[in-house]
Amino acid sequence: MKSDRFTNKVAIVTGASRGIGHAVATTLARNGPKRVLAARDGQKLGEVLADIREFGHEGMAHPCDLREIEAPQRLIDAAVAQFGGNRYRGVLL
Repeated sequence: MKSDRFTNKVAIVTGASRGIGHAVATTLARNGPKRVLAARDGQKLGEVLADIREFGHEGMAHPCDLREIEAPQRLIDAAVAQFGGNRYRGVLL
Protein backbone atom coordinates (compact mmCIF):
# COMPACT_ATOMS: atom_id res chain seq x y z
CA MET A 1 0.00 0.00 0.00
CA LYS A 2 1.39 3.38 -0.99
CA SER A 3 1.63 6.02 1.71
CA ASP A 4 1.10 9.73 0.98
CA ARG A 5 3.37 10.42 3.92
CA PHE A 6 6.41 10.26 1.62
CA THR A 7 5.02 12.14 -1.38
CA ASN A 8 7.35 14.95 -2.52
CA LYS A 9 10.04 13.83 -0.07
CA VAL A 10 13.61 12.73 -0.57
CA ALA A 11 14.93 9.80 1.45
CA ILE A 12 18.67 9.42 1.94
CA VAL A 13 19.48 5.76 2.50
CA THR A 14 22.99 4.97 3.71
CA GLY A 15 24.46 1.50 3.40
CA ALA A 16 22.09 0.99 0.47
CA SER A 17 24.29 -1.46 -1.41
CA ARG A 18 23.43 -4.46 0.76
CA GLY A 19 21.66 -5.77 3.84
CA ILE A 20 19.21 -3.58 5.74
CA GLY A 21 20.07 -0.48 3.69
CA HIS A 22 19.25 -2.36 0.48
CA ALA A 23 15.96 -3.57 1.97
CA VAL A 24 15.02 -0.03 3.05
CA ALA A 25 15.86 1.39 -0.39
CA THR A 26 13.71 -1.14 -2.23
CA THR A 27 10.86 -0.97 0.30
CA LEU A 28 10.72 2.80 -0.14
CA ALA A 29 10.22 2.21 -3.87
CA ARG A 30 6.69 1.16 -3.01
CA ASN A 31 6.05 4.25 -0.89
CA GLY A 32 6.92 7.08 -3.23
CA PRO A 33 9.87 9.17 -2.05
CA LYS A 34 12.77 9.93 -4.31
CA ARG A 35 15.82 8.06 -3.08
CA VAL A 36 19.43 9.09 -2.68
CA LEU A 37 21.38 5.89 -2.19
CA ALA A 38 24.75 6.05 -0.48
CA ALA A 39 27.35 3.35 0.12
CA ARG A 40 31.04 2.72 -0.37
CA ASP A 41 30.52 0.10 -3.12
CA GLY A 42 29.61 2.20 -6.16
CA GLN A 43 29.09 -0.77 -8.48
CA LYS A 44 26.67 -2.53 -6.13
CA LEU A 45 24.95 0.80 -5.48
CA GLY A 46 24.37 1.20 -9.21
CA GLU A 47 22.74 -2.23 -9.32
CA VAL A 48 20.35 -1.29 -6.50
CA LEU A 49 19.48 1.96 -8.28
CA ALA A 50 18.76 0.03 -11.49
CA ASP A 51 16.37 -2.23 -9.55
CA ILE A 52 14.57 0.81 -8.13
CA ARG A 53 14.28 2.45 -11.53
CA GLU A 54 12.61 -0.72 -12.81
CA PHE A 55 9.75 0.21 -10.47
CA GLY A 56 9.59 3.52 -12.35
CA HIS A 57 10.79 5.63 -9.42
CA GLU A 58 13.39 8.39 -9.22
CA GLY A 59 16.64 7.99 -7.43
CA MET A 60 20.34 8.65 -7.56
CA ALA A 61 23.43 6.80 -6.40
CA HIS A 62 26.10 8.66 -4.47
CA PRO A 63 29.11 6.47 -3.69
CA CYS A 64 30.79 7.74 -0.53
CA ASP A 65 32.41 6.71 2.71
CA LEU A 66 30.56 8.37 5.58
CA ARG A 67 33.56 7.86 7.85
CA GLU A 68 35.12 10.83 6.02
CA ILE A 69 34.32 14.06 7.88
CA GLU A 70 33.02 15.97 4.81
CA ALA A 71 31.08 13.06 3.27
CA PRO A 72 27.71 13.67 4.99
CA GLN A 73 27.63 17.30 3.85
CA ARG A 74 28.56 16.32 0.28
CA LEU A 75 25.80 13.70 0.34
CA ILE A 76 23.18 16.25 1.42
CA ASP A 77 24.45 18.78 -1.11
CA ALA A 78 24.20 16.16 -3.89
CA ALA A 79 20.62 15.35 -2.87
CA VAL A 80 19.63 19.02 -2.93
CA ALA A 81 21.40 19.55 -6.28
CA GLN A 82 19.59 16.59 -7.82
CA PHE A 83 16.11 17.08 -6.39
CA GLY A 84 16.07 20.74 -5.35
CA GLY A 85 14.58 22.24 -2.27
CA ASN A 86 15.80 23.60 1.00
CA ARG A 87 19.00 22.13 2.39
CA TYR A 88 17.15 20.09 5.06
CA ARG A 89 13.43 20.53 4.46
CA GLY A 90 12.00 17.45 2.80
CA VAL A 91 15.15 15.40 3.29
CA LEU A 92 14.68 12.40 5.58
CA LEU A 93 17.88 11.43 7.35
